Amino acid sequence: MNFMEIIQRNEETIKKVKDMSIFRFIPQEEFKNCQNYINIIRFKKGEDIIRQGEITGGIFIVLAGKVSVIRDSVKLSELEKGEIFGEGEILLGRPASATIKAEEDGTEVAYIIRGALEALEKSAPRFTTIFYKTIARILMERLINLDREYVNIASKLKNTEEAQKIKELREKIFKTPK
Repeated sequence: MNFMEIIQRNEETIKKVKDMSIFRFIPQEEFKNCQNYINIIRFKKGEDIIRQGEITGGIFIVLAGKVSVIRDSVKLSELEKGEIFGEGEILLGRPASATIKAEEDGTEVAYIIRGALEALEKSAPRFTTIFYKTIARILMERLINLDREYVNIASKLKNTEEAQKIKELREKIFKTPK
């Protein structure tokens, strides 16, 4: 049972969102175009924010607390203040690839629905250009970190069979989809 709470949007909550790194390159006048589309939701510890396989309909930004990223019952990582999830939905139209669960009472996320971003593409193209470029930067940083970890792991493997499996996995991950 979810006990999520929608938080009233006011100057303080909007400032909290604007201060997130995903919006840092967006000028204030451009940010004003989107602030009415932002919903802020508070969760209790253990609540699912999204479930693997669900259509989320938008992108989320962690404002306070921590969330776990869980795929097929395996905890992959934790996300903290300023980090995003749900970007696969707005970029690719794909359902959630993982369950996101609140790790602390009072975890807050900002949520921007996909339809709002599509409307902003027409009414505020400068905002959406900067927003999507920022998402691209974030995803690129994640890939760079993944590659760094790959190199670290591969360099420690003594067994050539294991090293070959890791190499094949890397090639599969970094292959450009057709």
